[in-house]
Amino acid sequence: MSRALVYNNASCLKCDCIEKRMVKIGAFIMCNKCFAEEFITSDPVCQERKLYLKWLEVYKNKIEEEERGRS
Repeated sequence: MSRALVYNNASCLKCDCIEKRMVKIGAFIMCNKCFAEEFITSDPVCQERKLYLKWLEVYKNKIEEEERGRS
């Protein structure tokens, strides 16, 4: 399973909400609700990898959009 850490004062990659306590998964951050919806499953580990890669792509696209907005 992916390692998840608690992170403070950041917006959720999925729903953009900001909570006092957030979950940091690799390069991105999610609120507890979205983390549970996306990653707390009874599926095998390979499914978790697919989910992580999906959200990593979303994170990458969001960062690229922010960089284009600054230009």
